[in-house]
Amino acid sequence: MAQSTEPSQTTVSVLVCAYNEERNIGPLLDALHSTPTDPTFRILEILVVASGCTDRTVPLVQERQKLDPRVRLILQPVRRGKAAAMKTGLEAAQGDVVLVENADTLPAPGAIEKTLQPFQDPRVGLVCTHPVPMNREKSVTSHLSCLLWDVHDEVSRLTPKSGEAFAFRRISIPIPEDIEDDDTFLGMYVGRRSVESVYARDAIIYNRAPTNPRDLLHQRLRINRQILGLRGRSGFTTSTWTPRHMVGAVGRYLAKHPSELMWVIAMAVLEGLVRVGALVSNTFSAQPLKVWTPVESTKAAIRVPSRPGGMS
Repeated sequence: MAQSTEPSQTTVSVLVCAYNEERNIGPLLDALHSTPTDPTFRILEILVVASGCTDRTVPLVQERQKLDPRVRLILQPVRRGKAAAMKTGLEAAQGDVVLVENADTLPAPGAIEKTLQPFQDPRVGLVCTHPVPMNREKSVTSHLSCLLWDVHDEVSRLTPKSGEAFAFRRISIPIPEDIEDDDTFLGMYVGRRSVESVYARDAIIYNRAPTNPRDLLHQRLRINRQILGLRGRSGFTTSTWTPRHMVGAVGRYLAKHPSELMWVIAMAVLEGLVRVGALVSNTFSAQPLKVWTPVESTKAAIRVPSRPGGMS
C-alpha cells in the first residue's frame, strides 16, 4: 500500500504579550480569529499574557474568549517586563510552532498563512515577517521613521531578522527574565539551531511609526540600549549592529531609491547620535532595561489599508 505524501498538519500556538493595549488588542484577536482553516496548519491556541495591565486590555481579551475558545488569558498581576511575559507564554505553549506577534501590530489579510507556510519544509526553523508602518504621514519624523523600517526590510532580505511578528518551531529556550531585546534573542537563539531561516516578505505586519521627534528619539534610544544590553548579557549581536549587513542594506536601498540619499544621510546621523547616547547610557547603568515607558504615538489603533502591502 502506497504511503501518503500529504504534509501533516502543524499545530500553532500564537503568543501575544500585552501591556495596556486596549486600543489594538481587540482588532488583533479578531484578525487571528478570522484566519481561515488551512490543510497544513491549525491554530491550536492564542495565548495572551497580560502583564500588569491597568486599562481595558483584560476585559477585551475576556470578551474574545467567549467567541473563540482558543483564546487563553494568562494574567501577570505585576508588570515584570516583556521577557518575563514571553517566558511565561513559551512555557504554556503546546503547538509545534510558536507564532509571536506584538500586541500593537495587526497582520494584513493572508499574512498569518504566509508566515506559517514555509514550515512545510522540515528544514525551516524560523520565519520572520515584514513589518510595515501604516501611518506614512508627510512629516520629517514620519519619513525618517518609515525609512528605518524600509532599511529593516533590506536587512531582512540579507539575513532574516525577527521583530514585530515571527514564528519558530517550538523548542526549549532558556530565556532569562531580565534579557533585553527579547525578540532578537529568541530569533537568534532559534536561528542558530535551525537548518534554515526564512524571510517571508509577503507576510505584511502593520505597525505604527512614531509621529513626533521626541517619541522617535525615545524609541530609538530604548531599542539601541536594549541591543547593547543583549550583546553584553548573551553575546548576541543584532544584524543592524553588524556593519557588513547595514552597509549592504543601505546600498541596496539607495540603488532602488537614489533620490533618498539626503534622507539616508539624515537617518545615519540620527542613528549615530542615538547609538552614542545608548553607549553612554549603558556605561553608567548596569541595570537591564526590561521595563520601559511605551511610545504613545505608536499605540493608536491600527486599521488595515485597502491595499495591503502597498506602502512598503
